[in-house]
Amino acid sequence: MADPLLRATITDGGAPVGEITVNPASKPSPDSFPAKAWCLDADVMNLSDSAVFTIANDRGQVTGKFRPGQRVELDESDPEVAGGAFTRCFTGRIT
Repeated sequence: MADPLLRATITDGGAPVGEITVNPASKPSPDSFPAKAWCLDADVMNLSDSAVFTIANDRGQVTGKFRPGQRVELDESDPEVAGGAFTRCFTGRIT
């Protein structure tokens, strides 16, 4: 069974700010950052869900880029679900 792939898109006022990925095949770019660790906590008995990402800040490349209040949209892809297409599984704000 293959691991799921994740893509978190961060926007500010509708303008893209950056992307955090969990995809070993993704190529580095100035606006795409690999997640070192991640956790998505979804509980039907809880009013809110949370998503946590840890990314490296090599040479300060993300300093000031991600700020509280920016919108986060998390999409997941699993080869065994929906033909591997990315589907939205979380929408929230940076806190």
